[in-house]
Amino acid sequence: MSAVRNRRVLTSALACLALLASLAGCAIPRPAPQPEPSPSHVPSRVIHVAPDGSGAECTAAAPCSLDGGQQQARSAIASSTRDVIVSLADGVYELESPFTLTAADSGQGGHRVVYRAADGARPLLSGGRHIAGWQLVDPGNGIYRASVPIGTQSRQFYVDGRRAVRARSEDNPAGWSLSSRGFELDASQPAPSFARPADLEFVGVAEWRHFRCPVSAIADHSVMLADPCVDNSRIQDLAAFRSVAWIENARELLDEPGEWYLDAAESAIYYLPRPGEDLATADAVLPILETLVQVEGTSAEPLHDIAFEGIGFAYATWLRPSTGEGYAPVQAGYLFHGDAALADATTDTEKVPGNIRIAHAAGIEFADSRFEHLGAAAVTIGEGARDVRITRSSIDDVSASGIAVGDALLHHPAEPDQAPTRVTISDNSITRIGVEYFDAVGISDVYSDSTVISHNGVFQVPYSGISLGWGWGVTDSGGAAGFDAPTPAHAALVEGNEIGAYLQQLRDGGGIYTLGDLSGAVVWGNHIHSGNRDGSAYVRPDASGALYLDEATRGVTVTGNVVEGAANWLFLWTPSIRGNLVAENFSDTGSLVDRAPDNAVRDNWSSGGPWPAGAEAVMAAAGPRPSPAH
Repeated sequence: MSAVRNRRVLTSALACLALLASLAGCAIPRPAPQPEPSPSHVPSRVIHVAPDGSGAECTAAAPCSLDGGQQQARSAIASSTRDVIVSLADGVYELESPFTLTAADSGQGGHRVVYRAADGARPLLSGGRHIAGWQLVDPGNGIYRASVPIGTQSRQFYVDGRRAVRARSEDNPAGWSLSSRGFELDASQPAPSFARPADLEFVGVAEWRHFRCPVSAIADHSVMLADPCVDNSRIQDLAAFRSVAWIENARELLDEPGEWYLDAAESAIYYLPRPGEDLATADAVLPILETLVQVEGTSAEPLHDIAFEGIGFAYATWLRPSTGEGYAPVQAGYLFHGDAALADATTDTEKVPGNIRIAHAAGIEFADSRFEHLGAAAVTIGEGARDVRITRSSIDDVSASGIAVGDALLHHPAEPDQAPTRVTISDNSITRIGVEYFDAVGISDVYSDSTVISHNGVFQVPYSGISLGWGWGVTDSGGAAGFDAPTPAHAALVEGNEIGAYLQQLRDGGGIYTLGDLSGAVVWGNHIHSGNRDGSAYVRPDASGALYLDEATRGVTVTGNVVEGAANWLFLWTPSIRGNLVAENFSDTGSLVDRAPDNAVRDNWSSGGPWPAGAEAVMAAAGPRPSPAH
């Protein structure tokens, strides 16, 4: 959606608010959707691929491999007058390396290359390896062992599609205290003893941060954590790694059903099955690849006009947290890295990568797709991306964030087209993200222009549901970093989303959270509540607010949203939050925090009584819309 159209949406919204006192009579116009591909785009050539395909015929009777289909599509599109379809037959495509698309794979002449599930098929691109040959090696404790290839590394393991738990201690183990380079165990307890101490990981939680630092050495009762993780995890005194939440990844800790341990030195994996699991027949998968699909051109030659439809993406890992860098987050899936003395939240950060990555690409679409059992973020949309759509898809069981747009280092890009532009994330179901890294968010948008986040369902997330912005005002025009020009963060639209069961693990976040100058952003028609899809309900009682405008948030209109079950429906905690309009929202509580006088907060409805018709309409419309008939 263009910036001009976004400005029209905002202008119309403000006019409607000024004229009417109730949302029931105020219909804020929705942006015109980006056009769907024309029905006239019927293929002149269908290229058939299958998991066991081979050769170069690529027909339904003699399908080729996925890589073979890619090569055929490159040739076909050059002379095609219609879209070229690569039809994926049912089954699991076990990738030996990332499926990589470059500018050479682009559509041509206004026509696309579409990777599409065959009729009735549910193809899956997998970065995992099946593990077989299990033997019972510890009958007393029910522990099994299987061999893996030399050099195998992974941080995740799945049995029959269910994530197993890396062998770990109890929560908040007793006796540990902070030391200069790690933690010290009370001398009254036996000294920690592990066969492979370098495999160990100490885990901590503080406020909005979740830490994972590997062990570098154990000496008597002292545990030293790896550099630079130990230093980077202690930046920000308010939210530093000062206590042990649990200890993870040792054979000695494998004592509960569903736990596993990968002994890389022995090239073996150990597992204690859950009740009912039979390893002789179970589908046991160890993710190996860190990237499943890479959709990336270059700044000089972007990739363009590629679509994926009806395809699943699963079983990928991410190994960086197992290095000395560990996992020392700034916030929301961005990490400190390198020398802590130089670390700065606005200039020295690293984004958690996506297992599916899009950059320097235009006209890219993932529709009706499945992203599951992933060890990093599901999808990242980075530098040089424009007109990218993620629609009608599901994201479930992901170690980090669901979808991450932009990058914290793109606050003043050298070229204007480096910042993501016109990204649409709509009608997706996003559940159980942040399984391994609690600071992850359902959807994040950092330094992009005209992003639309519309009608998604975001449930069961450890931190914020949707997060917009970065920089705490430092990189904004006139901020402490000394920039005169504004950042690319402009004209985001967050509308019609349903967000439930957020802030399950951390605090100081929100259902929808904003940060920095977001000139022209509109947050409207969203339903934020404490409920989960299974009927349970929980949001931390010490959570900040459902609608949380954090430091230096500017230029945002928040209107027509419905909040249920929040400690505070609105959170404006500091005067640097200014120039925002918060009007005509609905909440079942009057509790809010407003210490930011330079905003317009007015005409909001709060009561324990029946919802007004306007609120009921918002709740009925929020979340993913029915898929159109094909």
